[in-house]
Amino acid sequence: MSQTTYDFQSKENNGHAPLNNIINAKLIAYVIGILLWVEGGMLLICMGVSLLYREDSYKYFLYAAGINLITGGGLTAYGKGAKTWMTRRDGYCIVTLTWLMFTILGMLPFLIPQGELPFTNGDFLFFPHIREAVADKADSITGYVVKEDGLKEFQVTLGELTDDEREIILKGCLINYYRDSSEE
Repeated sequence: MSQTTYDFQSKENNGHAPLNNIINAKLIAYVIGILLWVEGGMLLICMGVSLLYREDSYKYFLYAAGINLITGGGLTAYGKGAKTWMTRRDGYCIVTLTWLMFTILGMLPFLIPQGELPFTNGDFLFFPHIREAVADKADSITGYVVKEDGLKEFQVTLGELTDDEREIILKGCLINYYRDSSEE
């Protein structure tokens, strides 16, 4: 089995990766998969701390870790055998998609009542005034599925969040939460 090699020193490539591919999708998937594995592992540590303090929130950490590990495993498996060169464009894609994946898989703990989901894969979801709903401890949050024929309304809840958990969500991340609490 022959392996394709590239001469990065040739004048033809001008010291850069070959331009016959726009992005190295397999490498991007592999790197994001590894990062999701790391995030899943960190959530498992949080689950362990929750168990240590005998809190009920351990199961939510387990769910989030499981989703991250399964998604990361799938992306890592898809990216196996990727070419090992990376362009600047690939790096930008990795950073952008990683932030999106971390946000999608780890931020707001939306709970949807049992039954058929009001949306499908590929639908855009819109939650107006989400910040106010978190701050005001709203029992139910109205979301909308954006369809070609208009908006379809549905309801979600955030479950039983503590005041500290709500404050962390409102601050955007733990770093901001601890920075602001240390200044007080």
